[in-house]
Order: sequence, then C-alpha cells, then structure tokens
Amino acid sequence: MYDKNESDRTAAGAGRGEHEDADTVLAAGTVRLRDGHGDSAGTGFLVGDGLVLTCAHVVCDALGKPRDTEVLEGARVTLDMPILAGPGVPGHDIEAEVAHWVPIREDRGGDVAVLRLLSPAPGARSLPTSLSRRLWEHGSRVVGFTGRSDRPVWQRGSLLGPAGKGWVQLSRADGQTVRVTGGFSGSPVWDNALGAVVGMIVAAEPVRDDQQAYMLHLGALADEIPALAEAFLVPTPFRGLEAFREEDADVFFGREEDTETVVRAVRGERAVVTLCGPSGCGKSSLALAGVAPAMRRAGHEVVVVHCGRTSRPVGALAVELLELARQARFGPSRTVGVERVVTWLTGAGLADTVHRLTGSATTDLLVVLDQAESLLDLPEGDLTTLLAVLFPSRRTAGMRVLLTLRADFIDAALSHEHLGPVLKRGAVLPLTPMTREQLRAVITRPVDRVPGVSYEPGLVRRILEDAGSEPGALPLLSFVLRHLWEEQSGGRLRVEAYERAGGVSGALRRHAEEAWWKYVPSKAEAGSDLSGAPKTSDPVEAVVHARRLLAGLVRVVPGSGAPALRRVLTRAEAGEQRWRLAVLFAGKREGRAPPGAPRRGRCAGERGARP
Repeated sequence: MYDKNESDRTAAGAGRGEHEDADTVLAAGTVRLRDGHGDSAGTGFLVGDGLVLTCAHVVCDALGKPRDTEVLEGARVTLDMPILAGPGVPGHDIEAEVAHWVPIREDRGGDVAVLRLLSPAPGARSLPTSLSRRLWEHGSRVVGFTGRSDRPVWQRGSLLGPAGKGWVQLSRADGQTVRVTGGFSGSPVWDNALGAVVGMIVAAEPVRDDQQAYMLHLGALADEIPALAEAFLVPTPFRGLEAFREEDADVFFGREEDTETVVRAVRGERAVVTLCGPSGCGKSSLALAGVAPAMRRAGHEVVVVHCGRTSRPVGALAVELLELARQARFGPSRTVGVERVVTWLTGAGLADTVHRLTGSATTDLLVVLDQAESLLDLPEGDLTTLLAVLFPSRRTAGMRVLLTLRADFIDAALSHEHLGPVLKRGAVLPLTPMTREQLRAVITRPVDRVPGVSYEPGLVRRILEDAGSEPGALPLLSFVLRHLWEEQSGGRLRVEAYERAGGVSGALRRHAEEAWWKYVPSKAEAGSDLSGAPKTSDPVEAVVHARRLLAGLVRVVPGSGAPALRRVLTRAEAGEQRWRLAVLFAGKREGRAPPGAPRRGRCAGERGARP
C-alpha cells in the first residue's frame, strides 16, 4: 500500500513541471455549497474553465428541494471556498448556475451536476485529474463541511475495487476516526499515488466502525456528461511535427545541456549567435522552448521573428515589440501603429524604439530569428534594412540576436554579401542529433509528469530502437508520440496503437496515405466522404492538385545554390480543393472525440446511501 502520510503531500505535474503541496492544490479547487439557512449542503470541485462538478442531490439540498426533483439548467446556487479563504476568514460568496443535470435514477446511477461560475473566484483553479483505473490500495483523501462551520473535515482512506455503476469503494485508513457523513457528497477524491483527483464522493454506508464510502469514477462521470471528457484530459505534451514554443517549456526535455551552452554563448561577448544543424534536429524548439525562457529568467526581454512566415521581417519585429510593450508591467499601452514603429526602428534604432514603447531604460533584449535561412530570399533592400536595425555600427550593450539556420544553408549564408559578414562576427554553434539518453527523456519525461498515464511495458525500448540516431528522426518520433497520446486507452500508451500506426518510420507515411485516400475516393465512393465533404472524383486531377500544392510549399533562391526553402501558402493561393488536401495532410480532424475519452459500459451492482 502507498504511504498515505508522505505521498499525499504533492500533486504530480503541478506548475511547470514542479511538485506542489497537495493542500495548496485542493484548497484552490474545492468549493462548498450551502442551503438557504447557511448550512453546508455538500462539496464540489473545479474541473474546467469556470466549471464546478458536484452531485445532483447536493444541488437539490442547496435549493431546499426533494432529491427526486428535476432541477432545470440555469437554476442559481451559492457556493464559497472556505479552505482557500482560510480559517476564521469569511468566504466570498460566488453565484453559479446549473449547466448540466443528471438526476438520481431508479438504478441509483446518475447523480451528477455541473455548475458554471457566474463571476471569477480569485485564486481558484481547476484540480488535476486522472482517468486511470489502476487504483487498488492507493491512499486517498476526501474533504467535507459539516453544519455552518468553515473548518473542513478531512478523511484519509484507501481506494479499493469497483462496486458497480462506475462506483469505486473507499475504506477508512487504520486509526482514522472521521466518517463520511452529510457534507462530504461531491468531494473530490484525491489519489495520493497519482497526485490527482480520480473521482467524486457520491454515497456512504451508515456510520459505523467499518463504514465504507463510494466514489463515482471520473470515467463514469464523463459517461454521464460527455462534455466533461475534455475537461478531465491533460492536453498532449507532444507537438507532433510542430516545433516547441516558449509556452511548452515545461514539457521540453532532452536538450538541457544544449540550452546551457547556447545561453552562455548568447550572454557572451558576441552580439549574434547562430544555432545551426540538420533539418529536423530541433533547432527551433531549442531556441524557443529552451533558450528563450532561460533568458527571460535571467532578466532579458525576448521577441521572436519567424522568418519563414513573413516577407517583411522588420514589420514582424515591430509587431512583436508592440506585443511586448502591451504587457502590464510597462503600464498603460501606447496607441502606436506598426508602421510608426517600423519608422522608429529604421530611423532611431532598436534600443531607442524599445525605450519609446516600454518607457524602460533596459537594453537587455534577445531577438530570435527563427528559420533564418529564409532571409536569403529577401530583396536586398529589405535584408540590409533588417541587418542595420539589428546590428548597428555602434553596438548597444545587452542587445543580443540568436539565429536558427539549417546546416545545408550555412555555406550560402556565410558567403552572402550582406549576411555573411554579420554571421562571421558572431559565434556559430552546431546542434547535433540527440543521443539515446536524450531521446529517452523526450519519450518518457513528458508522460511521467501526467498522473495515471504510462507506456505499456517494453514500448519505450522499442520506440528508442526504431528512432535510431538519424538527424531527421526527431519529427517522426514526435509525430508518433502525439499519435500514441491521442490513442491512449485506460491511461496506457499501447503497443497495439504503435504497431497500427506503423512505428516511428511508418506513422507519418501511413497518415499521408490515409489523407490521400480521403481526398481521392475509389469509384464506389466518388462524390463524398464519411463526413459529407466533397471528394475529388478524378484521380488524375487529384494528382495535379497535389503536385501544385507541394510545389507551392517550397521556393528556390535564384543563384544561391542552396536547397529549396519552406514557404507559407495561404488558402487563397491554394484554392479550396488544394486547401482541403493540405488540411488532411496536416492532420486536422473534425468531429473527433477527445483523445482517451472514456468508453461507455458499466458494471452491475449498487451500494450505499447518498450522505
């Protein structure tokens, strides 16, 4: 059995990868419902953006209605958060309305209500949840409120087996004198081992020494109200074919040493650092999710220009600086247009523009030029203007530039008339493919952060063997990991799903083939697909569309001798037929159930009474 005194102190995955005290987490997400006399009617907990989960009979008690009364959506109830407020501090009343209602059924199923807060609850946040059903003998804790007291009553216990109707039995811990009584209904059931909520107290036997209580598992709650499934699921920590962003820093693993190396170089004597490496080795992710957050922690402001997505990098820089200046710490935002900022940049320079926009004297600024190979395709005037803004003849202390550059463009960049001299004055850092241990961190550490989710035995080793050490393997690995996450079942990333996808090397190819056949039907299917969207009925025409689409996604720099560049293609340029194919290739799906959503199906049996 898990130690109930030690393991109940932290919440797994809480707060950017750091562990957080379970008391703090539960205090910020547990609410109390009261009746018209001020007495406690029961408990509830935050599960989504402004949503509270509780029992239907608790809402009836709060409204002073019989428990078999139907409560209509929109009915108002009052709740507060006495644990968050603290002992002796009057709780702030919060109005909420019924958003979903499942009454107690004759078979004693149901008994679920979802409330929507009508005003913000300062300091409140959703509780971490887990849909895992591997709970046997995990230590647990629940909380209730009795009478009019603001002091919570806690009970330690142990999770046992299923008891039918989606219920799971809870037994009191040895030496625990607290029994589950009225006021505990709707309490979140905290699993000490998983560091997350796994269910809601719904019933209890009469008070006696061997009293057993029962929770409704979160999976059963999502069966009752399917809209809850998404609120219970942790967003995927894997980015697929997309680079990690700064907001993904808490799930970016494997490049810790490389991050330190680049940060040291950026903070060194040279004003520009070029991070170069093969396509698909993770340069953008390292710059955005590794270096950028580290530089912010060191006191630098950071702006990012995605060179591959703009034909006007100085304008893009102006937009990013305006976003920086709108942050609250710089005071009221200034009414300035992009073109005015461009004029400042080209006339007064970067440091002066930052001062005008922010009112701050700081010059500690890092500009990240991601996919800098795209600069080679700029008109000469636009490129020289950008370089003059970023690298003035008189250097400003604290201003730094970090470029990411594909290795197959390094010769063209260094030999370029204008860009070459700038890069040669700086530092060039090669980024090598990940080692096996780095890849292991990429595979395992994001999953380790999530309560109740794990790989099937042997799957991590198999993925590592399939990934190998080729430079381009990282995007393929990330793609299949995202697929495994979306196809997880019962909190497990499964071997069967991995094999069905085609493994590391075959998952993307299989996805592309499936997308192609959704676009080009067989003769029997010609005309429409399962969603009713029109298909391209002529396979020859479809091939023409595909070739034009792929050709439109690249461009060649004339006379550079460099490989083709990526190119952003707009919907208007592509046309509707080619756009539909692009959407299919990109993996956009409509009408898909949330990944890992619980399957319907219940065990028979019932016990206990509603406390």
